[in-house]
Amino acid sequence: MEKNTLPPGLRARRTLAGNVYYYLKTDLQKEVPLGQDRGKAFARWRAHTLERYVAAQQIASPVALLRCFLICEIPLREPHARPALRRQVAALEAYFSLCGCNTLTGLPEPGLYLAHRGPNYLIRAGAEIRLFIHIWTWAKRHVTNLPACPWTSTIVGRLSQDARMTDLADALRLHGRSAFLAGQKVPASQSQQEMADSHAKYLDDGTLTSFARRVADQLARDGRPDLARALSRLDIVAIRTILEAGEGEHSRSPGNLILGTSRRKRLQELRQELRERSATQAIGNKR
Repeated sequence: MEKNTLPPGLRARRTLAGNVYYYLKTDLQKEVPLGQDRGKAFARWRAHTLERYVAAQQIASPVALLRCFLICEIPLREPHARPALRRQVAALEAYFSLCGCNTLTGLPEPGLYLAHRGPNYLIRAGAEIRLFIHIWTWAKRHVTNLPACPWTSTIVGRLSQDARMTDLADALRLHGRSAFLAGQKVPASQSQQEMADSHAKYLDDGTLTSFARRVADQLARDGRPDLARALSRLDIVAIRTILEAGEGEHSRSPGNLILGTSRRKRLQELRQELRERSATQAIGNKR
């Protein structure tokens, strides 16, 4: 770890022989040698910082617990991970302050936190709930004997599963329409769109199994191994149900999945739309 990424009060010096030694700066402006072991130096810094924090403020509320983690643990994390952790802690702190939670008991349910963050931030809110549970466990290990955390990640697991299945449904329907039309002759009584909307009815189990295997391989190549694993766990009945659920113009999934060779083109189109919208707004503001 580079010197400028060390937590405040922890210093590192390299000798002429190339060895790195760590020192802890105390309140008395003295440096305590900690040796060469970085892990032990970090543990000593954490213990010293926790001792100072707990002596100055009792950890009796969610906000105090979050600030303890912010001050005593986040500086020890990798530099690239610290900004995101600080944003998550800030969001949790703002929520508990708004709710007026002054004790560690009687906290609002995690579902209320999801509702507070809103539908546009559900995945982010789920990560923040998991972080709060992690902070509680961390405090029990390093700070004090707290009771069991009142929050659980059950609702977050369901949320992640729902989002994953939405993306998987999008992928199956996207690949299903293109793959089926590429190898099937459209009856004279049906248009191509009508054929695409009802393609699941025309696939036998063997063809559908082969199709699902190809889609799983493509999802892995597209950078979505989580969807590939989820698809591999589905049976034929479940895959057929997902495909048939997309029939009709008004039965499309609400997901906005971008996969495969169209990914770069679609992202470019979205960026261009954003630039044009920003330019239009700027012209309107000048007027």
